[in-house]
Amino acid sequence: LLDDALKPKLQALNQSGTDTVLDLIEQNTWLGEDFLLWLLDATLHGDGRYQVSRPGPAVEGEEFNAWLDDRLVISGASESGVQKLVLSGPQDRFSEACTALVDGKALREAIIHLEKGEDAWRLNLKADRFQFASLRCPKVQLEKDELTDEQMEKEVLFFERMHLLHTGLQLFDSLFAAFLEQRLADDWPQQLAAIRQRLA
Repeated sequence: LLDDALKPKLQALNQSGTDTVLDLIEQNTWLGEDFLLWLLDATLHGDGRYQVSRPGPAVEGEEFNAWLDDRLVISGASESGVQKLVLSGPQDRFSEACTALVDGKALREAIIHLEKGEDAWRLNLKADRFQFASLRCPKVQLEKDELTDEQMEKEVLFFERMHLLHTGLQLFDSLFAAFLEQRLADDWPQQLAAIRQRLA
C-alpha cells in the first residue's frame, strides 16, 4: 500500500521491539486507532469522497465515498478499570463519541461504509488487531428462468461475488493508503491536534 518513500517513516514509527507477528500487532495498535480517528474526523468534517488508488477491478482515479456510522466501540482506562462505550444505530454528530475521545478514550472498533456508484459495502474494523470482524458486499441475485442454465448461473453468481469482494477490498486499501499518506506526513502532529480540536 505504501510508496517506497514512505516505508522508512512507517518503520520508524514501529513500536515493537521484535519482528514477531504478535508483537508487531500488539505494540502498534496506534495504527488502527489513528485510522479510525482520522476517518471519524473525515466523516464529521470532510466530504467523504476518495479516489481509487490501489490496483483491482475498479478503475484508478474513480471516485468512491467512505464514512463511519451505525456502530462505534470506544474504550479507555478509568479509576474503576477499563470503560467501554458502545454506540449503536445511525449517528448524527457523534457527540457521545467525541466527548469520550476528548476525555482520552480511544476508538477501538467501527463500522465503515464504502460506496461506489450503486454498490455499497459495510465492514466492521477492529483497530487493535486491524482486522475485519465482518465484511458485507453488495447483494447479487440468482436469476431463475427457463432459458438460464442453473449451474452456469451459480458459477456466474460466484464470480460476480468474488469481483465485488475484490472491489470492496480495493476501495478499503485506497482509503487506508489515503490515511497513510497523511499519517506519515511530517505535519501529522499538527493534523492530529486539529482533529482533536474539532472533536472538542
